[in-house]
Amino acid sequence: MIAIPILLGVLCSIWVNGLADNLLRDDDGPLTLAGAPRCSYCGTARKPAEWSAVVSNLLFAGACRRCGAPRPFRDLLVESVLWIGVPAVWLTARSDPHDLLIGAFILAVFLLFAVVDLEHRAVVVEAVALAAAVFLVDAGIRGTDSLLRALAGGLGGFAVFLALFFLGRALAAVFRLGQGIEPLGFGDVILAALVGFVVGWPGVVLTISLSVVLGGIAGLVLLIVAWRKGTPLRNATMAYGPYLLISGALVFFYSGALADGIKYLLEKI
Repeated sequence: MIAIPILLGVLCSIWVNGLADNLLRDDDGPLTLAGAPRCSYCGTARKPAEWSAVVSNLLFAGACRRCGAPRPFRDLLVESVLWIGVPAVWLTARSDPHDLLIGAFILAVFLLFAVVDLEHRAVVVEAVALAAAVFLVDAGIRGTDSLLRALAGGLGGFAVFLALFFLGRALAAVFRLGQGIEPLGFGDVILAALVGFVVGWPGVVLTISLSVVLGGIAGLVLLIVAWRKGTPLRNATMAYGPYLLISGALVFFYSGALADGIKYLLEKI
């Protein structure tokens, strides 16, 4: 049975890399739901034998067969996460077939939006809305209580991050960070709603708290690196969406273990 999750992980990785290559292309529509992975240098769609980064590296040394450019590390990273992650979901957290499909979809979608945010500092609203609809339909299938928790989580995440968005704009104006510089983008508000739909209420509270910790650690590292390089603070920007998505995935799959760990730490303090 483990072969099924492994195959699903392989298919999800190809899908995520293909979408990451196609979603924001100028010559395609805003919702390119399917498309072969493309070379990031010449833009050529890869042949089926090249769709998998691992297979491409084994057969063609990872080079584009048209321009000879190397395969980006992102492709291998996405495959590594999903080839391992989807079977891990099956083995540790979601052994039911329906839960496996939803778990794989959550991993793939969250990873896709994290990649797009890191590479383009952008959130594809149409894709997020479509994913949110899938999650809400699934919550509705599970029952009214699940749907209400999902809606409450989404609204809670949206409200909290909307408040943080306006607070960030106010602070940017006060400290004169520059036109267009915002500590938190509106895309993060949309992602917070999506993650809220997935983890529900009160899971969204733990998710936001965890994302603040992860984002704060990353921000501190970024400030140290900027200071060491002599980069002005106003140029030291970071994508917050990936930390929110990572936190959401951790809470969805391992909320019990996280809650127990936090409770243990609080007792020791």
